[in-house]
Amino acid sequence: MFENQLTGSIARRLFILTELIILDLAFNNFEGAIPTRIGNLGSLRVLALNNNKLDGSLPTEVGNLGDLRVLLLNENSLEGTLPTEFGELDRLSISVLNDNNFRGSIPTEMGNLANMGE
Repeated sequence: MFENQLTGSIARRLFILTELIILDLAFNNFEGAIPTRIGNLGSLRVLALNNNKLDGSLPTEVGNLGDLRVLLLNENSLEGTLPTEFGELDRLSISVLNDNNFRGSIPTEMGNLANMGE
């Protein structure tokens, strides 16, 4: 569903699709926070929410995405600190977070991400 003119918040019903492997909502006009229910998508390998108008913080439930390999959140208005649970994404190899409003330090737990850059 990437690169459309989709608006509003991310539909809550998407988070019942627990076997979903790729969720690509990039290059739309979604607004609001990333729902905490994102943690229900434990089979997710690619999460692309980049180039939207999302705000709020990155939910700690992102740590439940144990199969996640690609995380694209760039060019939104996300803020706050990166949750320590980010370090639990041990299969993550690509993470793009630029052009947001994150602050603070990078969690030391991210040092556990041995696959980054592979």
